[in-house]
Amino acid sequence: MQLEECYDGGFAISQMNAKVTRVQFVVSMVHQCIFSQAVFYYCVVLATSSLTNVTSHTSKPDTNDKSLFQLFESMEKWVNIKIEVRYDHIQRETEKSLKKMKESIYLQTNQVINTSKAEIAETLNKLHAAVKEQNMQHVAIIHALNELKSQHAAVLQTVNDQKRRFFSALEAINADNMVIDHRLQVLEENVERLKDGMDVVSKMDGEKGIKNDVNTVKKI
Repeated sequence: MQLEECYDGGFAISQMNAKVTRVQFVVSMVHQCIFSQAVFYYCVVLATSSLTNVTSHTSKPDTNDKSLFQLFESMEKWVNIKIEVRYDHIQRETEKSLKKMKESIYLQTNQVINTSKAEIAETLNKLHAAVKEQNMQHVAIIHALNELKSQHAAVLQTVNDQKRRFFSALEAINADNMVIDHRLQVLEENVERLKDGMDVVSKMDGEKGIKNDVNTVKKI
């Protein structure tokens, strides 16, 4: 559609250019005709003057001859009138052609502007929709990242709590191990003492038995 309108506009402009060219050609032809007629009348005047003054071919026209000047004045007026009439006609035709060209260009420009506005509005609407969709996707991604961040923070807090509990339990276990080691050491010491006491008792019992045996032998 736009190509057809541009083609029609170019065709109209070419027609207007052709009309202007024809007008210029007509003007040049009119000027040539007027100039030719002026030259012809001037030649006629010169011939008439030469015929009336046969005695002297080199003599100049009499400046007191009013008819000659009247003839030239009438010729000048006639030429000016013809030129003015033709110029007015050409000016009117040119104004009409320019007015039509201006209206055609204005209409075509409005059509192009309206079409461009519609296309730009449609493009902007599509772009707005695409940007809105992308923004919604970005917002959804941001929400998901925030949720993951919250979950990560919760997991990290849980891990830290478990680490604190583990280290607390480990400290308690170490303390219990120290107590158990101390008690075992005390128990081992007590066992050693008990063993030593038992050895002493067994020795004393052995010595006492030997004495009894000796006394028994003596009695016998």
